[in-house]
Amino acid sequence: MTSVSSLCPFVIALASLLFASSSRAEEPKPRSADATSEVSIVALIANPDQFDGRRVEVRAWGLVESAQAAGAIFITKEDADYENVASAIHLFGATDVPSFEGYMKVAGRFRAGQHLLFPGSIEVEKIVVLKPTARGE
Repeated sequence: MTSVSSLCPFVIALASLLFASSSRAEEPKPRSADATSEVSIVALIANPDQFDGRRVEVRAWGLVESAQAAGAIFITKEDADYENVASAIHLFGATDVPSFEGYMKVAGRFRAGQHLLFPGSIEVEKIVVLKPTARGE
């Protein structure tokens, strides 16, 4: 069983990341209106309006269900295990992608607040599986 004191460093580190991403000046602007910006999932969750309508590329732990052409990416694998949608970005339009769970790189157009449960959504243009794993592992 994990003690509360062993979680303190993790909570402090996560809070620092969220604070840094929300207090940081704007992410670098893409060279053209349709260029892709490489961003962190933390930046997308903390500042969704800043990226609304922009093409983004993000690396994160996620899962995709091919039958629904949908899925989500999460800050951590544990957030995915517990379906913590407050720490996730919804994925849709993921056609031609088999069902899987793992670390991935997702590229597509970001929409702030498009989904009721998630802070934002990405209309998927491309998914690259970086580290697949079996569900429940």
